[in-house]
Amino acid sequence: MRERDRFVALAWAAIASCTTGAWAGETAQLLDGGVSVQLPDGFTRLSAEELTRKFVRSPRPPIAAFGDAPRTATIAFTLSDQNGAFTPEQLPTYVAAMEQILPKAVPGIVWHQKEIKSIGGRSWAHLRYASPTVERDIANDTWFTAFRGNILSVNLSAPAAEWSRLETSLVVTIEGLRLSDTPAVPGRAASK
Repeated sequence: MRERDRFVALAWAAIASCTTGAWAGETAQLLDGGVSVQLPDGFTRLSAEELTRKFVRSPRPPIAAFGDAPRTATIAFTLSDQNGAFTPEQLPTYVAAMEQILPKAVPGIVWHQKEIKSIGGRSWAHLRYASPTVERDIANDTWFTAFRGNILSVNLSAPAAEWSRLETSLVVTIEGLRLSDTPAVPGRAASK
């Protein structure tokens, strides 16, 4: 039995080492280095033109977004200014508000998940839903957290038909986010 346990442990280690590389792409820094994100393999930053075109109808366009090569799957970061007054304790109220707002903004929304979850010691509000469009249904996996007194949201989206194939690499992005609530030191280069 001991030999079998050792074999199982080695097999899991091999699987883990292979799958980790499957989604490990470049690391991007946002908001003066306060947000560090490990992108899935093949994801690159959308240009200003791509951001404008993709989020033309968005009332609050993202500060940055990253996409796969055909730009069908994206990871978009938005910062909602709350004058430094938003706290993690307000996340349940925020989720309740989003449950009321999103159906008005996204007719035909289909909810899949609503929760508050701790990742790396930080509370996140998590909303997963499908939004029908004229061309195809889109799967959205949106995460919100308090960041420097404001609301940082990260929206993972892909065509619903492709979600099961992309889900693991997209969700790992959330689990690997590194946030620093301490503002950057003056005089250091800022990046957005």
